[in-house]
Amino acid sequence: LTMKCGLFDALTGRFADGVRLSDVPEGDHRLRSILGNLGRLFNTRRGSLPHVPEFGLPDITDVSRAAPAEVESIRRAIREAVERFEPRLRRVRVDQDVSDASSPYLVFLLSAEIAQLGRVQFQTTIRTDDLVEVRQKRAR
Repeated sequence: LTMKCGLFDALTGRFADGVRLSDVPEGDHRLRSILGNLGRLFNTRRGSLPHVPEFGLPDITDVSRAAPAEVESIRRAIREAVERFEPRLRRVRVDQDVSDASSPYLVFLLSAEIAQLGRVQFQTTIRTDDLVEVRQKRAR
């Protein structure tokens, strides 16, 4: 088993979404593993893991009323968390996606480079009192 997937994935034999490693083409392991790790990272509240208190994002109570300063703080927290806890991503950039101004959710576009794979982009959607959704954003 090559280490294109994360240690947790390799130990359990499954990705974060429950799909077995053997059911996914090996060339997709790294990206799928990164997506799973980002999902765990963004859905963990900072301070909830006693052995790694910095892991996760700060508590986001009401994203529909987030002031610009709070949005900037969340954007920065996402970038810092990725830079610290997802070393497979380099040159991380996080921008708020304001293409749907009427949305009650906060949406961020996370762009980064993965060694040997190139530039990738993930869409991160934050809803109040719900799971943070992370998915790969495909190039048009």
